[in-house]
Amino acid sequence: MESGIRLILDELILAKNRGAKIRIITGKYLNITQPSALYLLKDRLGDYVDLRFYKQENISFHPKAYIFDYENGGDIFIGSSNLSESALISGVEWNYRIEKTTNPQDFKEFKNEFFRIFEENTIKIDDRELKNIVYNGKNLNLF
Repeated sequence: MESGIRLILDELILAKNRGAKIRIITGKYLNITQPSALYLLKDRLGDYVDLRFYKQENISFHPKAYIFDYENGGDIFIGSSNLSESALISGVEWNYRIEKTTNPQDFKEFKNEFFRIFEENTIKIDDRELKNIVYNGKNLNLF
């Protein structure tokens, strides 16, 4: 959701400026992902963000995982929090944190699964893909 992107956008820009690699997978299932959120990411981060759609449109893609991997550690948060203002600010959400330093095997397993999905089951969201987004049953033809 655009409301969630707006909450974390400054941090994403700081991460970009520090050279962090930003990879995001979202779904098209039930047309929940807001095109305006994708446009905002592309506008502010450009091609620096590797933004992807889960390519199985008729299958629910609903994981919520946030992976932060850095030189001396890392964290993965897995839970119910959508990337929306209500989920991140006021909603009742449950998330579990996996620390790389205290649970390296689980950290590695979840990170590897993310990259497997990223490499095998996604399509890159480029200008052509954005142009063809269907939202709430309507082709937006935004370009």
